[in-house]
Amino acid sequence: MAQFYGAKTVAAIARAFAVNEMHVYRRLALAHLPEPVLDALAANEISLSNAAAFTVGNDEKVMLEVLEQALVGNYSDHHIKQALKPDSLRNTDQRVIYVTEAGYDEAVRGELVRFLAAQFKEGDEKLTALVAKATKPKTREVWTPTAANFFGRVGGPYMVEIWRDLLELAENHPTVTTFAKLKKGEKAKKLEDLFRQSDLRSALGVTEAQAAKIDAWLPEGME
Repeated sequence: MAQFYGAKTVAAIARAFAVNEMHVYRRLALAHLPEPVLDALAANEISLSNAAAFTVGNDEKVMLEVLEQALVGNYSDHHIKQALKPDSLRNTDQRVIYVTEAGYDEAVRGELVRFLAAQFKEGDEKLTALVAKATKPKTREVWTPTAANFFGRVGGPYMVEIWRDLLELAENHPTVTTFAKLKKGEKAKKLEDLFRQSDLRSALGVTEAQAAKIDAWLPEGME
């Protein structure tokens, strides 16, 4: 396992997952949560924002009781916070800011870095897995299919199917049949343009819903 030391810890994590350091600080505040909460997050039984809501608690017994209620009651973030601190929780609570805002002072950063360095040095697999899950960027944030990196490497019929599916057209639609007659390299370039050029989308009458589908599309196996 890679080792992280001192002030370089958070910077190294940020570089490894192509995110900024503040994003890592916000996510790694979760490391202080009780193990059952982290287990529920790892099992996708609660969301990342649900887990962040638990950081306002300071009584582990109460936190576990609220977790049990949240798992069966589909609690929102607000409900979790209210259950943990029904009388005193406010948006300005420093424990909320610790996870949700960018106002980390140097003392907090130093304490967190020391904690993380120790955990990584000792090979804390659960924390490492949490870091990976919390900071991993979505594939389409760092990769877009092009003729060179994808379309030029697949068959013509598959490209026709992608074109037809993304534009939501019937097989005999002129836009589809015209595309099908193109050479393989031309098909690849046309699909690349569909993903990159707003002018082509406008010419094809792409709707907002279709544009969102194009912007989120990934080859099978990369979803």
